[in-house]
Amino acid sequence: VIVQMINHPLTDAGIEKFLKDYEGMNK
Repeated sequence: VIVQMINHPLTDAGIEKFLKDYEGMNK
């Protein structure tokens, strides 16, 4: 997940995808 943050600038869409991916990892 950290790597995704570095590779993809935190645009609104990037943040949304990041939160979804992070949420999925914790389930």
